[in-house]
Amino acid sequence: MKKLLFILAIAVSTKAYGAGTDDPASLSKVCVDQLSGQIQVNCSTSMNMAFISSGTIPSFAVLGATTSSNAPTGRIGEYMESKSNGNNSCPTSGNYGDATSLTLTPGDWDVTYILTGARDTATWSRLDAGINTTSGNSSADLSLGENFVTFIFANTATAIENVYLSVPSYRVSLASATTYYAKVRCQYTANLPVYSYRLSARRVR
Repeated sequence: MKKLLFILAIAVSTKAYGAGTDDPASLSKVCVDQLSGQIQVNCSTSMNMAFISSGTIPSFAVLGATTSSNAPTGRIGEYMESKSNGNNSCPTSGNYGDATSLTLTPGDWDVTYILTGARDTATWSRLDAGINTTSGNSSADLSLGENFVTFIFANTATAIENVYLSVPSYRVSLASATTYYAKVRCQYTANLPVYSYRLSARRVR
């Protein structure tokens, strides 16, 4: 398949650029951009280029960025984030709420959710964090140890001031745009616990 794609690229590109398709020397002008993966004709040497010297596209290491710029939308490495360091009030005790959400476009993503709960003036006993595609008071598709974590402690606890939960690198593969919600659930009997959060996603394919 790689050889066929290469031949097609040469046939189209050399015609567009005016190089002779029967000229073996034209191969020295064909290369692959190691950052974008695109085949280029009449390219010049640079640190990102891998020259093609045969009918097979060579293997090469994909280079990382050397600046602080963001990956373009739709490219590997694209990053999305929603966060709050403020004191967000927990939903009604025992109910799930949405801390935030991200709408991800088609592709493969690693989604990470970090939730920090604080007792503040509350008497509390539980904090849950999860990632799913259902908004509101719903635990649909939450699976402990996969996209859901919980911390349960002594009833009516006041000694535990802060709880830190994380759902790291939850992999999702999408054929269409989908919204993912950062779920939060608190169990308490008096006053309101508060929380801060970060929901982030990195495109891996």
